[in-house]
Amino acid sequence: MKKYPIKSPAHQSNFLRKRIAKNRSRAAFVGVVYLFALFALAAAVCFPMLSAEAAAGGVTEFWKAFLPKNIKAINFRDGGDVLQFVNVVLYALTLLILLISVLRALGKLNWLFKRKASKTYGFNRNRYAMESLGKTFGGCFAWVINVNLFAYALCPDAKIRLLLLIVLGGGVLVALFCNVLGAKVSYFDIEAGGKIVEQARPVGRGVPFVRNLIQLCVAFGGAYVFLRANTLDSYLSPLLAKGAMKGYFLNDLVSYIPMVLQFFSLLFIMILIKHATGIAEYSHDGADGAGMKTFRVVTFLLFLTAAGTAVLRYVLGEACFAQYAGGFVKMINKGADYNSTILAGVALVSFIIEVAMRKLPRERFDTNKTAVYSVGEEKPAEVDVESLLFTAGDEVEDADIKSMLFSMPETIESMGEKELSCPYCGQRLRVDGTSRKYRCPSCEQIINL
Repeated sequence: MKKYPIKSPAHQSNFLRKRIAKNRSRAAFVGVVYLFALFALAAAVCFPMLSAEAAAGGVTEFWKAFLPKNIKAINFRDGGDVLQFVNVVLYALTLLILLISVLRALGKLNWLFKRKASKTYGFNRNRYAMESLGKTFGGCFAWVINVNLFAYALCPDAKIRLLLLIVLGGGVLVALFCNVLGAKVSYFDIEAGGKIVEQARPVGRGVPFVRNLIQLCVAFGGAYVFLRANTLDSYLSPLLAKGAMKGYFLNDLVSYIPMVLQFFSLLFIMILIKHATGIAEYSHDGADGAGMKTFRVVTFLLFLTAAGTAVLRYVLGEACFAQYAGGFVKMINKGADYNSTILAGVALVSFIIEVAMRKLPRERFDTNKTAVYSVGEEKPAEVDVESLLFTAGDEVEDADIKSMLFSMPETIESMGEKELSCPYCGQRLRVDGTSRKYRCPSCEQIINL
């Protein structure tokens, strides 16, 4: 444990007050950046990001698809009509998700700027609010990108608008900046015996940043390569046509396996984007944090589906369709698929990197910042932090930390540390060695040396 010798309770009080204020300010700043980025994302979603006949037309146009006359006009045997309706539904769901997320984010402002300690959450509500805003922004950003990726993969004539590129670049920069900066914010624990312990980040941020950067390149680079190999946009209309199941599908199931594998590849790429734009890689627990295995597992699955697509297209061929005389003609297209091969290679290399870095970042040292005080024979007026914090109510002003936490006798000394065990409760203590009597902060018994 890294020790920070404090010469007096007043010095320790001032030190803790500054540390709490500094971490609160950092959390508030990062949370505000997340919030404004979420506002910008919600505003951008109001405009179309793709140019396609079946794409949603923006906030001023999408609602027309839900008019009764337009719903009745949908031909569910026509792939274009079905795809347009699906895209409009996804767009409406996106607007709803962004609206709810913005309202929830605004509800976190109370905690984000809180200057009081809570009996349940201590001094950590600012950090919790920052993390919540980070998860909200990351989830909404990934959802917007994935919805547009899905629409682009299924619309044959889709083209990317400049707005989507701006959202993509801006969202990635915000995620990287805020995730790295927010990972520095500490936790503050109140332990038995009246100690406030700062749980500073025990691992570095360099390795998570590098790994997250690699993940972003793999996720978005993989999406680009996948779209070059994608043929999903050619299947919807033929398979929805009358008699397609019997005439096209059931008589030759093997030739449709590459289509199924492509669909799963698209799903896995969406999961990779969701993970890469989130905050999981910057967990306070380092390699033991929740979700740290996600990218590793999904890249391996992506390798299997992409490699399977490439092999089957080369060995057995893939069903493809050409429009002829008001219908469709099925053909088997066989040949080398270099794009799927590249995608499989990228996924495999990423999986190997993830396995090699699975134990990183390692905990370099214990960064807990503690100060333990011995007290004289007379019990000080206020020692138990938990009882002091909350006897007057559920919350306490931060400005009163100095007066409330460290109103110890002026005769207290903290020179010449040594360690001992309490003979009554077994608690390990670090005492200053200048007094003949100490009071155990755990059982409050007097220890005579």
